[in-house]
Amino acid sequence: EPVRIDYRAAAGGDGGKQSENIVVDFFRSVKAAFKLMTLPVVVCLALLFVNKFVAEETTSSAPMITKSRYGWDVSDVGSLSVGIGLLVVPLTVLVGSLARSHEDRDLLRYLLSFALFGVLLLIDFSALWESEREPSKLTPLRRELVWFFSPGPFKYVVGNVVVFSGLQASESVTMSLLSKVVSPRLAAGTFNSGLLSTELGTFGRAIGDTYISLAGLVSLDMMLNILFIPAF
Repeated sequence: EPVRIDYRAAAGGDGGKQSENIVVDFFRSVKAAFKLMTLPVVVCLALLFVNKFVAEETTSSAPMITKSRYGWDVSDVGSLSVGIGLLVVPLTVLVGSLARSHEDRDLLRYLLSFALFGVLLLIDFSALWESEREPSKLTPLRRELVWFFSPGPFKYVVGNVVVFSGLQASESVTMSLLSKVVSPRLAAGTFNSGLLSTELGTFGRAIGDTYISLAGLVSLDMMLNILFIPAF
């Protein structure tokens, strides 16, 4: 039987009894839904949460990071956002084409590895050992090392595009995997897999925005590492 709340059955009796029945049916449905959570379903839902969390980190932190590190204005950030947004449709078409010749799990592995490479591009490795950031106070060798290991504007844009592309493409593959491993009882009714994935995605975005705010309060200079080292 699908996991659903029987509001019609709960509607009998007086008002207090009716409310009590609805609450009881609600928690009973939630309990039944959690009993159907197999390990593959949990893994797919966790991937969706992480996907939305990292994607929100990447896109929503761009105005603060680019302004503090590169001195970008609103038009520069807007151009980056428009360019990334234009990738959505081509990526969807590309993933649809690749899905015909590759298994979902293999395709997901490639796409997540691609996104992970983008996260590496966004990490400021030079800040992990070099506290002095003024070029005039650095030796030529140290200056070259800082330049190589720190994300400049070009490296940041490439990393941002790579992360967004990998996560955007992997989302549809993860949903496809979820539809194949979910129980038929969890695929219908009130607490179905669609509702759970949507709510987890919303929760991931909310946590991502909260984490950005906390990272900004800690340090704008170290914001890249605070955001993307845990994401890695």
